[in-house]
Amino acid sequence: MVPLRKILPIQKIDSVVVVAYVVGKDNDIAEIKKKILTKREDIDLCTIPIVGIGGLGKTTVAKRIFNDEQIEKHFEKRVRLCLPEMLEIKSFLELILKSLTERKLEVQSRDIIIKKLRDELAGRNEESLPNLVKLKLSGSKRCKEIPTHGELKFLRHLELVGFHKLECIGPALYGVEISNIGSSNIFQVFPSLKELVLEDISSLIEWKGVEVGVRMFPGLERLQITDCPFLKSILNQFEILRQLNIRGVDSEMPLLNLCNNLTSLIYLYVSNVKKLTCLPDEMLRKNVSLQDIWISGCGEFRELPQSLYNLHSLKRLQIDLPIGMLDQCRSLEFLMVDCCNNLVSFPLHVWEMPSLLHLCISQCPNLISVPEVGLHRLTRLWGLKIYPFSEIVDFDAFQIIFNGIQRLLSIHDLAVYGRGHWDSLPYQIIQLSNLREITIADFGIKAPPPRLDNLTSLERLSLVGCKRLQHLNFSDAMPKLRHLWISDYPLLEALSDGLNILVSLEDLYLQNYKKTRASAIPSCHTTPH
Repeated sequence: MVPLRKILPIQKIDSVVVVAYVVGKDNDIAEIKKKILTKREDIDLCTIPIVGIGGLGKTTVAKRIFNDEQIEKHFEKRVRLCLPEMLEIKSFLELILKSLTERKLEVQSRDIIIKKLRDELAGRNEESLPNLVKLKLSGSKRCKEIPTHGELKFLRHLELVGFHKLECIGPALYGVEISNIGSSNIFQVFPSLKELVLEDISSLIEWKGVEVGVRMFPGLERLQITDCPFLKSILNQFEILRQLNIRGVDSEMPLLNLCNNLTSLIYLYVSNVKKLTCLPDEMLRKNVSLQDIWISGCGEFRELPQSLYNLHSLKRLQIDLPIGMLDQCRSLEFLMVDCCNNLVSFPLHVWEMPSLLHLCISQCPNLISVPEVGLHRLTRLWGLKIYPFSEIVDFDAFQIIFNGIQRLLSIHDLAVYGRGHWDSLPYQIIQLSNLREITIADFGIKAPPPRLDNLTSLERLSLVGCKRLQHLNFSDAMPKLRHLWISDYPLLEALSDGLNILVSLEDLYLQNYKKTRASAIPSCHTTPH
């Protein structure tokens, strides 16, 4: 059967033209050159047809323009093709790419050909950078695609920053295509990459993978996604990912996408994910080696899943949100609860955390229910920082928190913040004989407590924001005190001569004293600041 219309063979015509034989076309050539050379920057494609009956010199005019000296200087790359009457778009693109690269092309899809053609026209040639180890692409605000880099065998660190028009990351970046699903060949994309950073890609919606016959990022250990607010989906083919940092992504879906195959995670940092209400339970169940979890600025966050309690390797949990109970986190060493404006209850079962070294509860203005007993059970506790809670929690209730702490021999660093109308300190803290550093802040005391001499191991004392402080008497012995910091005490007029008794004092820092005269500061062996 004869086809209705045959594809005509490509006509082989060279681009050489003898200028002396061209007559009467100068005005036409000048006008076309002007249009080409003055094209606006916002126009990506400019097509100028030259039409007329055969023999008028259309081809001659095109040759003259192609070989013009100004055109050669203006365009780094030029391609001239003579096409048949009918030609598939893919074949047309193949001809252009072959002309540019002067190499025979393997069978590839139209999308891959377009991608390679764009890279070639932009002067991006993978083969010229075979040993590249670290690459950062930044500031391409109008670029809608990323050059192909997946075949860089030795690339270990890749950063993509500021691609504001980029909406999708996919096969074009990887530079591979599987045309035969049944093929036994396995391709590796970014085979040596260890760290990948996606930052400030404000239009990114989707990050696609390749489903069949490709190992995606087989060696990736650290992934950071920052300020990609519209990102909804992400590939889940990371085999040995150890550290995940997601910040400034509105949707919780990228985290959920990762749940299916991720099993190697050790460090998880999540910040400003607006829609996140709960850490994916499946992620915590599969990543039993998690040691460090940090959650911050997730306004919709409500709870932690039950699987958190079985993370026996967890050593550090820092969260700005209600965290619930932490039973059975027996390896936890650092716990910080900070800036939880809506946190009301904090049922801390400290006896289930025998490894805890540092505990901080700060800036939780609505916190009412606090642990009443148990701090003395933290036999390894080194540092403790406690702020006041809700205003309805009075001093007596606040003081209960410290019950039994005097029996805690491990604690060396203590910071206690009070309220301006509390005129005394919790009595228990004056009995910590092993304490080396103490910060007393925002209390309404008029003088340091008289039993300060019990702190015989104290090396650093800070009195901050105690605005009613009027007297300082250091007649009691603190033989090891080396650093004394006193700040923001508007009513204090003079320092006691008892400073001379502090035989080990090396540094004295005085700040924001309105009434204290320089002559009222006794001369001694200290180093004033």
